[in-house]
Amino acid sequence: MKLRSLFRPLVIAGIAACSTAQAAPLLLSDYAVTGPATTVRFANLTPRLNGQLNAGGFHSSLTGSSDPALQNFVSWCIDIFQPAKLGVTVNDYTQVTLAQYGSLSAERGAMLGNLASIAYDQALNNSVSSAAFQLAVWEIVNETSHNLDLSKNTFKAWGATDGSLALAQQWLNALPQQQTRFGFDIFASATAQDVIRFYELPKPPLAAATAESVPEPGALALIALAGVAAFATRRRRALPV
Repeated sequence: MKLRSLFRPLVIAGIAACSTAQAAPLLLSDYAVTGPATTVRFANLTPRLNGQLNAGGFHSSLTGSSDPALQNFVSWCIDIFQPAKLGVTVNDYTQVTLAQYGSLSAERGAMLGNLASIAYDQALNNSVSSAAFQLAVWEIVNETSHNLDLSKNTFKAWGATDGSLALAQQWLNALPQQQTRFGFDIFASATAQDVIRFYELPKPPLAAATAESVPEPGALALIALAGVAAFATRRRRALPV
């Protein structure tokens, strides 16, 4: 979490004690996409931090989980203030809700879902797309203004020469589109980077009214016959005697 104080471990422990939070020993084994790592420079204003990061999703697994979806998945960093401990199972991760996480507003959570709806189909195509998706996530999570622009404002990133910055900005520019294809899980730690896992939501069933409003073929035939009979009756009544 973006809580830079002596109280951070206490906050994480408090979350873990909540009935809806789940302990989640998490392993980030490696980067999810093979290829040259995209390294970027960044500057964050609030809290202030400058540095260098490798951008991309992580191969991840939740130790001991009986859910196949959590035994092998891709996660993305949402915490630039702590290290990613690749190849080590970190036991103090806790699976939390957006409300419990506290460092992200509902608006920013919706933006993350929209970003995945727009771009996740491409995010794992290659190392450039993976880096671009990670950069866009960082911008949404860390930028405090309403202008999501990686080149300025309270979170800035630069230095990548592989096209990932331009692709990330293209996706960010498309965010006004309101799509809800994806949800996400958050895994928070007091000692390692907090990460997020995106998953595609089930498609909503067709409205029952749609099926009910279309008559079956037999009903259509009966309606047609009734119409012909009514027409013939009116015609007979109109003939002179």
